[in-house]
Amino acid sequence: MGAIMIHITGCATRNNLNENRDWFEFRSNYKSLLGLRVPHMDTVNAVLEKIPPEQISKLLLHLVKILLKKRVFHKFRLLDKYFTIAIDGTGIFSFDKKPYHCCPYRTSKNDKVTYSQSVVEAKLLCANGFSISLGAEWIGNKDGATKQDCEYKATQRLLAKLDRIFPRLPICVIMDGLFLKYPIQKQIQSYNWESIIVWKDKTQYKLQDQIAERRYKKELKTKEYTAFPNSCTREEYILEYSEAVIMHNDIEVYYLKAEKHTISIKADVDKDYTKFMFMSTIKVDESSVKPIFEGGRLRWKIENEGFNEQKNGTLKMHHKMNRNNLMAMKNYYTCLQIAHLIMQLITRAKNSILKTYQSDKMIWADFCALLRLLQDYLPQKLKPKSNLRY
Repeated sequence: MGAIMIHITGCATRNNLNENRDWFEFRSNYKSLLGLRVPHMDTVNAVLEKIPPEQISKLLLHLVKILLKKRVFHKFRLLDKYFTIAIDGTGIFSFDKKPYHCCPYRTSKNDKVTYSQSVVEAKLLCANGFSISLGAEWIGNKDGATKQDCEYKATQRLLAKLDRIFPRLPICVIMDGLFLKYPIQKQIQSYNWESIIVWKDKTQYKLQDQIAERRYKKELKTKEYTAFPNSCTREEYILEYSEAVIMHNDIEVYYLKAEKHTISIKADVDKDYTKFMFMSTIKVDESSVKPIFEGGRLRWKIENEGFNEQKNGTLKMHHKMNRNNLMAMKNYYTCLQIAHLIMQLITRAKNSILKTYQSDKMIWADFCALLRLLQDYLPQKLKPKSNLRY
């Protein structure tokens, strides 16, 4: 609990929480609100160095499965059927010296060795901003061999793990262009999942030639629509798609391309132009092209609402809670994901709380102030007894 609260309270470091622990009001309010004494973070660290990471991961999955059972995410499903799960990798720590035996490394042209730790994360994404972690696969040289582990291999392991955890969940996997290769697509197909993959230029030339031929024969269809994200901006979309199947080896896929023009309403000037292109295993037609396009765009939420919020927001994921014990690092990472889940449930609950505080950061700053200073504002039933001992 202490490893989770260190992020919820915005302390971000073990030392910061220990300093807050010296305040009597903080200890009393913590005890009253949570029913637990404030732990010393050195003790928490010693415990997390010994607990198998799978045990804390089970807690995260238990919370997610409760939310799925309560149908919290059902209204955000793609085409009212598929849960959109994005998979992507990110770097979390870097070291000048080798921290543990299986840490990946890079050697520069000057023979300088840099150690870095990355993970491949699977997050359940929703249109309202939810970015819920479902599991992570750490990139590491487990066999101790000189051949490096990589994001591609870790993704294959993570997909197999998700299939074991959610065998009956209707899933649409959203991924970037790195995973457009056939083995990943075949693995996804073997689980009876759907996929929407970002299709970058200068990749899959044979499929590109098929699309160019169909465009020349005018077999591709288009659809246009306009959106107004705010009172000053207009977004015009032109969708190009193929209702006919394209064969990616023996896998049936569909092509979808979108061009977005962002226009200033006041000046009537084209401010920005963006192009998107996807390969989807879900059939694309006039009724499904827009939802599939919007589902594919959700992939960027794993970067913004996911990794960026955790690294640069109040969670401070880049801070090393432990520097040389891989088991503890994994446990701290999972606790951070649990804290992020709790914070999202509070701040995105119909946005009623967020509208009051304007930002997530202010919510947790005031919450920490409550624990430290505002003892008299607590409800009478929650006030600590005078004979409490710590």
